[in-house]
Amino acid sequence: MHVQNLNSLTNVAKEVIFTDTDFCVSLENIDRACSTYFENNTAIFLPYTRLDKTEIQKYFFKNNQILSIYTDDNNFSKVEVHARLLGQIHKDILEILLSMEKEYSQKNKTFSITTDIASITKIWKRNYGKKKWIINKIKEIMDCNINLYFKTSSGEHIDLKFSFISSSLAINGKYITVIFTKEYVYFMARTELLDYRQFIPDIVQLENDFTKAIVRFILKDNGVNTHFRINTILEKLNYKKLMSNIELTRELKILKSQKVQKILHDKFGIYLSNNNQTINFDIKLINKKRYFIQAN
Repeated sequence: MHVQNLNSLTNVAKEVIFTDTDFCVSLENIDRACSTYFENNTAIFLPYTRLDKTEIQKYFFKNNQILSIYTDDNNFSKVEVHARLLGQIHKDILEILLSMEKEYSQKNKTFSITTDIASITKIWKRNYGKKKWIINKIKEIMDCNINLYFKTSSGEHIDLKFSFISSSLAINGKYITVIFTKEYVYFMARTELLDYRQFIPDIVQLENDFTKAIVRFILKDNGVNTHFRINTILEKLNYKKLMSNIELTRELKILKSQKVQKILHDKFGIYLSNNNQTINFDIKLINKKRYFIQAN
């Protein structure tokens, strides 16, 4: 990891030091978090169930397995996905894991989560699968690398490369231990975090991955007078470039269907207005809480 002043590329990059104090100070926030604001505000988790059947996957391989992700967040001047694309199923697994009890290692400045497959599938309440399938999805998450330039809360510009999960995956009978990487933990310690664990069971049970991505984007906001034009969300998530017109038309039709709208209203406090062109989020409509966690 290196610190770099992006406004002056002639400056010598400095090594980022993740001290014991930095790690310990960040633990309270990390312990509450199930996601980062960054992950919900960008398209690093694509709105597809089967990535292997998409045009974006074909482009990804033609481009040396690199996908540049657009963001209008001034704190991030470059975001790239390397080696493997991830979808909403992978985000489901990460959120489920991060909502579980974390065990911290001050020596390695990481944390791990030990669980059994039954605990994961219990939250899903869908027949996704057997132990082998879930372990394969976790291994796919391991393969993905994120490369980004971002500005920390203290104003430092960081050139950071991270994967979410370490290659050290321990399997002991029915239990698995997943270790999150030091670099991802460093990022969590330096950026805004989200806690919406009360929503996770309902998110992961949604049948449509595009709808999941939209819900996750909306949940980064507080639900007090929150409303977005649908076109604005599509632009912010870069879906108009990442998805074909046929795909977008199909997914928007599902999002606006009466069945999905009832679920979104009853489970999330999300509803459409303005001739189905505006998405609103009113957290007072439901008995759930979400929290924005400011970086230290």
